[in-house]
Amino acid sequence: MPTKRAWAAGTAGLVAVAVLTVAVWRLASDGGEVAVPAVAVGAVTSGAPARTAPAPTVPLEVLLLPDGDVEAIPGSVRIGLAQVSVDDASAAALGAEGAAEAAGATRYQALATVTRWVPAAAQRLADGRVRVGPLRLPAADRYLLQARGDDGLRFYSADFGAGTVPATLAPMVGAGLRIQGVSGNAGVLLRRVEGSDPSPPWQRLQAWSAPELLEAFDETPLAVADGQVLAPFAPGPVDIVLEVDGIEAERRSLTLPAGRVTGLRFDAMSQAVAAAVSIELELEFVRRGSATPIQGLRVQWLGGREPQERITDASGRVRFTGVDRQRAQPFNLIASTPAGGLPEWPELRPLRIAEEALAGTGAHGERVRHRVELAPLQWLIARLPPQLHQRRPDRNSPYPIHVLQRQHGGGWTDTSADHFIPTPDGLAVSIAEPGTYRLASALSPWQVLESSPAGFGEQDRQSVDVAGIRGADVTMSVRRDGRTLAGAPVQVVGPLGGLPPARLTADAGGRVRLPSTTVPWVEVEVPGSDQIRVLLDGPRVLADFGTGRSQ
Repeated sequence: MPTKRAWAAGTAGLVAVAVLTVAVWRLASDGGEVAVPAVAVGAVTSGAPARTAPAPTVPLEVLLLPDGDVEAIPGSVRIGLAQVSVDDASAAALGAEGAAEAAGATRYQALATVTRWVPAAAQRLADGRVRVGPLRLPAADRYLLQARGDDGLRFYSADFGAGTVPATLAPMVGAGLRIQGVSGNAGVLLRRVEGSDPSPPWQRLQAWSAPELLEAFDETPLAVADGQVLAPFAPGPVDIVLEVDGIEAERRSLTLPAGRVTGLRFDAMSQAVAAAVSIELELEFVRRGSATPIQGLRVQWLGGREPQERITDASGRVRFTGVDRQRAQPFNLIASTPAGGLPEWPELRPLRIAEEALAGTGAHGERVRHRVELAPLQWLIARLPPQLHQRRPDRNSPYPIHVLQRQHGGGWTDTSADHFIPTPDGLAVSIAEPGTYRLASALSPWQVLESSPAGFGEQDRQSVDVAGIRGADVTMSVRRDGRTLAGAPVQVVGPLGGLPPARLTADAGGRVRLPSTTVPWVEVEVPGSDQIRVLLDGPRVLADFGTGRSQ
């Protein structure tokens, strides 16, 4: 008698087979051809082991036709067996849109991907045709036949199912490009333009016969030598970018005709100029004032074709090749944040190396060295009053909010800081540049507390105190044309820029209370009216939205 576990396993197997059967029936009913995998045939038998049914096979015999004097190479014929994964089959059966979109088609066979390539017996006939087969292929959801012609420009490609095996196959005729007039460290990038053919058959053939061409279309330079032939291309227009030592030397547009290798000669002077401006740039990062190397700093070069990243070594150095000495070069400096203590460097710091620093001697392939002195972060250590330090933002209010301010002339402006780090009695705020700073801490738009100012030059840390709460309570009457706005929603914005508004509700007498105000004014708004500024110059003030008056 079977155990419960065995019974459960058998039941699960029957359910899985039922799902697969439904998948096959549903998709076949939509008009797509479905080759049922051999495992499904054996899986319908449950219980004791039984004889396995022979796996179904698919007969194949195809004639590869010549094109003039060009014939298929019998030894190049291969056939790909493509299967639909279990996950894709289940998703397709349930009508999952994601699986269909990922495959790019709704037909079941289009979900199949090649899992195995097998060689196919082929022989050349007297009339130049090449016969593939006759042979029998293992069962698969889809098949892909590929072969090469003997001229390097013609290829055979067929995508078919079990019931749509082609009887004859004519070649796809590609194009070739002969590189001429290049020397030194040359490479090309390829660009598709309007009218280019990026269709899957051509991309599959390039992935098989010339994967480096696909990479050159995807921003990976292809090293080339004088007289080298690149093929196969889909016939039609293409842009070719020549680089020398990583610098663009020339950009050309061509239309490549089918069945021909087109020569493209590049200009020697353009290549000489590119080689002359290309340098290897070595950057050395040291601590300002001590020349101590900075190790482990991530340096991103943003001036190339795509960003490149290096990490400074024990001597604080990184190197980049193919740098254009004629242009200023942008970088990002990225520092990791330590687990404990205060960070020494900003998390992200932009850097620009001017072209004057890259000039060097002008020698070809020169290594140009440049030292960058970085000042570590300085810190404003602010002690907060208990009522401010103990308060935390919540879903009802984003306050308190802390803002770093820098003195300019006779006033203060908000400025950015890389770090705001809580301390046992307050807040540590990072300072990146010399100057005079203070911390402004807002408990509400009308209640802003300021620290004493601190000047930063050579000093790395300064301690300041944020003043306690000593503001005056203000009651604001809210009216429109003299009429009290009882229960009106009121939005209040303070003078400290960037702070979110406070949303209050007027009481039955049309009043809102602003406790412990420390700012000279607020701006107030109610639905249906423009914002007006109200001076907080007494214990009772008026905001009349009809007249725009405040007092």
